[in-house]
Amino acid sequence: MATYFLRRAGKVEGPFTLEKVLAEVRLKKLAKFHELSPDGISWQKASDFPEVFPATEVKAKVRPEAALVTELKVQTTESPLPSAGSTLDWYYELNNQEKGPVKFSTVTALVENGTLSPKSLVWFEKLDQWQPVSSVVDLQPFLPSANSTLSWSIDVTGHKSTGSRANRSWHKFGIKAALLMIGLACVGLAIYAYRQSSGDDVKQTAIYAVLQNEQNLGRTKLGGENAGEIADSIRTFVADASAQELKDCPPDFRVAYRRYVESMSELARTLDKLPDTFEEGVLLGMLNFASDTETDGAANGLTGELASALKNAEASWRHVEDIALEHDVAL
Repeated sequence: MATYFLRRAGKVEGPFTLEKVLAEVRLKKLAKFHELSPDGISWQKASDFPEVFPATEVKAKVRPEAALVTELKVQTTESPLPSAGSTLDWYYELNNQEKGPVKFSTVTALVENGTLSPKSLVWFEKLDQWQPVSSVVDLQPFLPSANSTLSWSIDVTGHKSTGSRANRSWHKFGIKAALLMIGLACVGLAIYAYRQSSGDDVKQTAIYAVLQNEQNLGRTKLGGENAGEIADSIRTFVADASAQELKDCPPDFRVAYRRYVESMSELARTLDKLPDTFEEGVLLGMLNFASDTETDGAANGLTGELASALKNAEASWRHVEDIALEHDVAL
């Protein structure tokens, strides 16, 4: 039975059976750009193994010879790569880590807000290898510095006008009317598509803003030299985190985030119980001894309570991240 080694992000895994490899494909954990090897020595792209990614036939559509053809030409400094649209799964590289699969709308949001730069690498099924954002035609309109120039060319074939000047005028009017109708139809389709997708885009943008603000608050607000100072910094963090705008976030994310903020408040209350100085710790031990209890019993109790509060806060934040991922959002 044939076995395969798998290399993802520089890490070698395996050997796996063909059934296991195909399962990885179905779960979208194995993409065409990943590498496979039958012996763990010589490596090829997964797309080069037909038993894993079978070749598909694409039949070309024949266009009528006599037709009114409207071509949209996008002039850029680079040759555009194949268009993927919004139907394929996308992958991107951030902080030297592969992310994905995600929806097209998630990638465009990351490009628009600057998380992905023009030099950031992305991949989808039609690409042979990872490409920078600036080279992918689908993402160019979302670059903050995009400066593409659009030009239209009209080609009318298969028709010869032999009538009078009036007939030719009516013919030109008919062409203009047809172009106007086509333009209105395109606008209508664009509005419909926008209404269908804008709801999810608004939610995803709101979630990303909350995650990013929370990360910035953690970096600037949290800290201290002793338990009291750390507790005060957490309370300041909680006050700012509670003021975050959540109205555009989906309900499940709002509930998870509020639970996380409450867990941070509980952590601050637990820290308030700990002694700030060595003298306070000695006094706590003396009181334990005087009350005929285990000398460090109370201290152990406080330590266990603090560990529980920390664990609860960490689990609450992981739940927030999991809910965000369910909506295709990640930092």
